[in-house]
Amino acid sequence: MGDIVVGVGLLLFSRGQILTVRELENKPQYHKQVGMLSFPFETFEKEDRNTKGTLVRLLKEELGLSKKEVKIWGICPKIFNPIPKREDIRIYYGAASFLGDPHRTFQPESTNVEIFGWLTPTCLYEADPRRVEVRPILEDFTLRIQADFA
Repeated sequence: MGDIVVGVGLLLFSRGQILTVRELENKPQYHKQVGMLSFPFETFEKEDRNTKGTLVRLLKEELGLSKKEVKIWGICPKIFNPIPKREDIRIYYGAASFLGDPHRTFQPESTNVEIFGWLTPTCLYEADPRRVEVRPILEDFTLRIQADFA
């Protein structure tokens, strides 16, 4: 079996909405196509040390933010394998609150995504086209939130 690719997504919330990005690059091996909507993702690198380290790097590269501008709630321990027959791809996600002005201009360092804007979880869930990871992660997040209030 080849190397394991670990992706880390971030549900960054402000006023009940999630900051959303649009893909600008095709990556068929990951089922990514130009135009797909999603929350930001970054691939784990050894220098990150752990998934939280990947989230911190994601803030800078994908959104142009510093760690001081968000409050990270945590990282879901569940592993997602959203692409059929691709056990070599594992996805985690974290959730956080944006502490700044949601109307500010975001300056991502990455050139493979652009900021789409703030969407409600329902709008992102129903977006077409969207990345394959979006639905299972939003469903999991919703169940976790509901369990906290049960």
